[in-house]
Amino acid sequence: MRKIFLILVIVLIVVLAFLGVYKKENNVWNNLIPDYKYGMELDGYREFRYVADTSEAEKNVYVDSDGNVLGVVKEEEKVDSDLGDGISLEIEGEEAIPNTNETETISEEIQAMMNELGLKTELRNVKANEDNILTLKNFETSKKIMQKRIETRSEYEYNIRLDSLTGELIIEIPENEEIGLIAEILSAKGKFEVIDEQTGIILMDNSYIKSAKAKYGSNPYQAYLELEFNKEGKEKLRDISNEYIVVTDEEGNETIKYISLSLDGAVMSTTYFGIEIADGILQLRIGNPTYDYEEFRAIVKSLDNIVSIIDLGNMPVKYVMDSTRVVQPNITKSSINIAKALFATLVIISAVVLIVLYRKEGAIGALASIGYIGLFSLVLRYASIYITINSVIAFLTAVSINYVFIVYMLRKMKENKGAKIAYIESMKEIYIKIIPICIIAVVFTFMGNITIASIGMVLFWGVIVHAIYNTITRYVF
Repeated sequence: MRKIFLILVIVLIVVLAFLGVYKKENNVWNNLIPDYKYGMELDGYREFRYVADTSEAEKNVYVDSDGNVLGVVKEEEKVDSDLGDGISLEIEGEEAIPNTNETETISEEIQAMMNELGLKTELRNVKANEDNILTLKNFETSKKIMQKRIETRSEYEYNIRLDSLTGELIIEIPENEEIGLIAEILSAKGKFEVIDEQTGIILMDNSYIKSAKAKYGSNPYQAYLELEFNKEGKEKLRDISNEYIVVTDEEGNETIKYISLSLDGAVMSTTYFGIEIADGILQLRIGNPTYDYEEFRAIVKSLDNIVSIIDLGNMPVKYVMDSTRVVQPNITKSSINIAKALFATLVIISAVVLIVLYRKEGAIGALASIGYIGLFSLVLRYASIYITINSVIAFLTAVSINYVFIVYMLRKMKENKGAKIAYIESMKEIYIKIIPICIIAVVFTFMGNITIASIGMVLFWGVIVHAIYNTITRYVF
């Protein structure tokens, strides 16, 4: 009875793996079994071409005694309170209140601040990338930051190439559901600033940040960006939280000093402080509270991008996307189908060989061998492992190991050894011989390059599935 049950289970696995399970939706039959995730060689990719930004504009800026630009002079005297559905700031649970009135900025006060800081204003032609920025060292640093940003989505294969003369970057990434978000984090420079809203003077930048983290709340769902400042930033933030506050004069008139927090020039929040921030930690509330989980997931993805951009640093070179195109794979779909047909033919021939050599036990061994291939393929699909040319070789290696194990076991059973003894002796022989393969599987799995890592992951799952599957299916013998 147990043997019949196991045979039926193996048959079910084969049906699920090779035929699938279909459900009709909108008059279309869709396979409920997930498809394989193919690498760029097999499924094509999106190519992004980034070039150094050459834009420039004439701006009235603050300049220190060394000629360094410390901000753009504010042209309007009004704090923009229309934050929409963007990012707002919460200070230790107390939500900041945006200004809704015009603030009459007293030029004498601004001039006094400039004198205190040793600043003057100049009309300058400001470039997105000054000439001294466009160096090989800065190109390479920017490339490394882009690589790290991609690797935050570590499951994706990618290629990145740098033209050392022009600084042009070519990035290749497989088409996937997050391609737009990845393009977004690649396009960002990552320039974080805390700005005096009244004057436009930059108070803090990336050099003050220690780390950025994503935090989440529930009931309702809420996402937060937590910024932790370094030692110098902690002291600076403490001073700012004591200065940018609501001040009431003797006549009861209130004056509010605001700061803005921006990323790549886009204001994330405009606020003031109600208490001193002594621990060096700020929380930015991302989006609005919601009970809709799908809506919250979209917010989380955006937050993950913001964290990656800020936490991995400000690129020295500002890049813009010059072009994007879809590149078709070198290996066509018809070639893949031919390869699948050849593999199926080899499996059938191998099964026939087992039946001819070992008769009844050979037929059971052939079924068990095909069942292993089916279960292994299902695991690779549900584990979302990228299939590359190299990992196909790893797949064939794992299948071959299982086939050799079946042959060993059938041979020992033909020598009048019981199924239990045949199983134990065959497992010992196989696993002693594949120790190097097991080591390669573990080492390659943790490699940063997804092409190499996919080899390790396929081998790793091949060995795991082999051990579990054959421990159970040995009872069919």
